[in-house]
Amino acid sequence: MKFEHPVRVVRASIHTKRILVISDIHGGLELLRALLEKLRYRPGEDTLVILGDLVQKGMRSLDTVRFAMELSKEENVFVLMGNNELFTLEGPDEEILQHGSHFRERSVLGEMALELGLPFPKTVEETHALREKAEQAFSKELNFLRDLPHILETEQFLFAHAGLSGTDLENQDLEYVLAAPRFHETVSTSFQKLLLVGHWPVANFRTDCLSNEPLYHRACNVLSIDGGNTLKSFGQLNGVILDNETGEWSSLSVDLYPKIPAPCSQQEKPGIAITWPENFVELLERGEHFSLCRAKKDGVILKIPNEFFYQDEKGLRVSDATNVQLGLTKGEPVSLVKEGKGWQMIMKNGKAGMLFLDPGL
Repeated sequence: MKFEHPVRVVRASIHTKRILVISDIHGGLELLRALLEKLRYRPGEDTLVILGDLVQKGMRSLDTVRFAMELSKEENVFVLMGNNELFTLEGPDEEILQHGSHFRERSVLGEMALELGLPFPKTVEETHALREKAEQAFSKELNFLRDLPHILETEQFLFAHAGLSGTDLENQDLEYVLAAPRFHETVSTSFQKLLLVGHWPVANFRTDCLSNEPLYHRACNVLSIDGGNTLKSFGQLNGVILDNETGEWSSLSVDLYPKIPAPCSQQEKPGIAITWPENFVELLERGEHFSLCRAKKDGVILKIPNEFFYQDEKGLRVSDATNVQLGLTKGEPVSLVKEGKGWQMIMKNGKAGMLFLDPGL
C-alpha cells in the first residue's frame, strides 16, 4: 500500500526527567496497562511516547485506541501513527477484507462488526458498507487515528514508528517512516540524536538467541524496541525509560505467559536461533519427539521439538526456534512459553531458551 500523505512532524520541548517509550501494542490493552504500572508511570510528571501500532492482531484494538485517547488528554503524552493505523484508515477494501478474514476478532474490522452487532463481511462490497457505517459509529476513534503525527523530535531524541531516511524530517517518505522493513539492519544514517523505532520485532535481528530486549545500533545511534507482542511466539511488550537529563536508557517488559518456578537447574549453553522470515529448514532425521534439521539460511544443524515444524506454500519452516539453553536455578521465576514431552521453552529477562527436563533428550 502506497502512502501519499505529507509527513507530520511534532517538535516538543520536554522538561520531565523520564520519557517512557512503548511501541507495537497491537490491541494488547491488558499488557499496556500492566506495563504502565510496572514502569510506575506518573501522568503529568513523566512524558509518555507511543510509537504507533495501537491496533490490529490483538483482541482489544478499539479499547486500546480509547485508552490512548484518554492518555492523550495529558500534556506530555505523544502517540505516533504506525502502519497499522493508516492501513485501518485507508487500506483498500480488498486488503481490509483479507486481513480481517485471517485475524477475525483480532482485526479492527472484526471488532467493529461485533460492536455494531453485524456479521463479519464476506465480500468486498459488504466490507465497504461496514466501513461506511463505522465512519459514523466510530468517528471519534477514527479521527483520533487520522490526526496522529508521524515523527516526534525533542531536544535529545527522535521517535518514529519504523525508521527515518536521513535527518531532513520534513522531507521523509511516509511509507518508509511507517513501514521500513528491517530498518535496524539497513539504516545507514548516523543520527546525532538517539532515534527510537518499533515496527520490526527485534528478535528477527538476532541469530544467536531468541531475545525481545531492545537492541541498540551504536554506529547509527538507533534503538529498536519492538518486543514482538502478538507477532512472536514468545513476544513481550517493551517499555523503554529514557533519562531526559543524561540520555541514558533502560527497559522493562511484560508478557502474557504463565509464571512458574523453574522446575530444575540448568547450565547455560549457547546456540543459534531461527526466526521468521528466514525460518526455512531441511529435515535431516525425524525422531519421535525431536527432529534433526538444517537451517537453510546458514546451514547450521540443530535438533528441534516436532511441535515447531510447519509447512506452508513456500516450504518447510519452524516457528521461532532455538537450541540455546538458558542458565537457570531451580525455583527462580520464569515465563512458560511452550512445553512438550520432556522439554519446556521458557523466557527469562526477555530471552527465550530451552529447558530439558530429561537430560537424555
